[in-house]
Amino acid sequence: MVLRLANKTGVDKAVCRNVLQTFLDEIAEILKSGDRVEFRHFGVFAPVPRKGRVGRNPKTGTEVVVPPRMGVRFRTGQTLRRLLAGLPAPKFSEEKDEE
Repeated sequence: MVLRLANKTGVDKAVCRNVLQTFLDEIAEILKSGDRVEFRHFGVFAPVPRKGRVGRNPKTGTEVVVPPRMGVRFRTGQTLRRLLAGLPAPKFSEEKDEE
C-alpha cells in the first residue's frame, strides 16, 4: 500500500508510510473508544461486543474459556459494493458528499 501511494502521489515512501500508519493508528483509537468510523461510499468500521464462550484447544481437545471481547464489523458502502460486484461505479475521489 505504501508503494502504491508513493507511486500515485509522487510523495516519498517514508512520508507515505508515516501518514498511513498514523491514519490507521487513529482509526484504531476511535474504534477502541467505542465510536464508529465512516468513510462515505467506502464503508463503516464499527466496534461490536463479542460474547464469551467455551472453546476447545484443537490439539488437546481440552475446553478453554474464551472471554468476552470487542471485535470490529465492516459494512461496505454502496460504491465499494458496486465495484466488487463488477458494476460501474465512480472512483471514490469523484464521489460528492450529500450536503
